[in-house]
Amino acid sequence: MADHNGNASGFVVEIVTNIFKNLGHSVHVEIYPWARALSMINSGQSDRIFTIFRTSEREKFLDFSNESIVNQKIYFYGRKSDKFAFNGDFSSLHKVRIGVLHNVSYGPEFDNARSKLLIDEANSMESNIKKLIAGRIDLFPSNAYSASYFINAPGNKDFADKIVQLPVPLSAVPSFLGFAKPKRLTELRDRFDEEVVKFFASDKYSELLIKYNVGDQYLRSSRKKENISH
Repeated sequence: MADHNGNASGFVVEIVTNIFKNLGHSVHVEIYPWARALSMINSGQSDRIFTIFRTSEREKFLDFSNESIVNQKIYFYGRKSDKFAFNGDFSSLHKVRIGVLHNVSYGPEFDNARSKLLIDEANSMESNIKKLIAGRIDLFPSNAYSASYFINAPGNKDFADKIVQLPVPLSAVPSFLGFAKPKRLTELRDRFDEEVVKFFASDKYSELLIKYNVGDQYLRSSRKKENISH
């Protein structure tokens, strides 16, 4: 997320910067459209990327942290006036226009059903929100933290008045930090994993949970590769 000056900020940014600080590294976090961020990592222009779901395609150019940073629940968002009822069955959405972000994974369930859905791609969350309000799409998926940030941001009262989170989540997916393979950062990745475990047991992490009022739905998963999306 970005603050009012356009600088990267938020719960996960503070987690990552604190962990690297404990490792003796200063980090500069920049925000880019997701497709561009992936391209920069793939070409070696950037060193690391977060938060990112683990997929077999991304493993070709990223060394993922083994420890997850945060657990992200993915929900659909729609217009309050439409009263969509999603029960977890994607086949019920075959005539529904769904707005997604370019090159973004929404978890294995959605990704597997994607080819059978009416997909409309955008480059930003704000674009999808505006398309939804204008009636150009019917739903868009997002992790709850990001959607809440944009919909309830100061000055976005129109968004909050018109948009609703559908109650049934699409999936709950652990999110990681990815290290660019061309940079050969596996040693740093391993040290990062060790520090993640320490940090999540620290008082500083407890302070961040309180500061950002983070609920259980965002707490990270344990280190289990069977929970990683592919």
